[in-house]
Amino acid sequence: MATAKVLETGSFVDERDKQKYLTVKTPDGRIWMAQNLNFDTKHHWDFDDAAYDTAKYGRLYPFDMLKKACPKDWRLPTKEDWGELITASGGWNTAGKILKAKNDWDGNGNGTDDLGFSALPGGFQIPIIGCYCVRAIGSWWAADDGGNGHCYQVIMGFKSDAVALESNGKDRGFSVRCVKDE
Repeated sequence: MATAKVLETGSFVDERDKQKYLTVKTPDGRIWMAQNLNFDTKHHWDFDDAAYDTAKYGRLYPFDMLKKACPKDWRLPTKEDWGELITASGGWNTAGKILKAKNDWDGNGNGTDDLGFSALPGGFQIPIIGCYCVRAIGSWWAADDGGNGHCYQVIMGFKSDAVALESNGKDRGFSVRCVKDE
């Protein structure tokens, strides 16, 4: 398995709300947020659990809020962006181990965070039903349309080091990692 190397870490401040985010420059030359987005779009979901820490896990967004979610000069990553990051991290079957944070995953599902990406399990939201699986599943939007009211997400779970690409309804809520091209 290839071992990813952090090229450069940094941070930036989102001018909209003055929140500071850690960043990582990955081997493909992109700058990624090294934290889940926590911008208040007024149309996002938070867990009703008082123990849920939005500063740590970020917020869950429906697809129609994503154009408003990423800060200026940042964008939602495509399937291709995610694929390059995952390939640089050892491939779809093992990249989760390198990308996941060292803490906060259920059932000893933590990663090594060798890349500095610090993927955290913010769970997901299904309309009407509610929010689920915080600390067990991390799911992040991709910009690509999946057709028939669906879009793609990258998903990691506590029971596996694999990373999956799935298509789900645009009305669901997933975490966001924004990316910036140099």
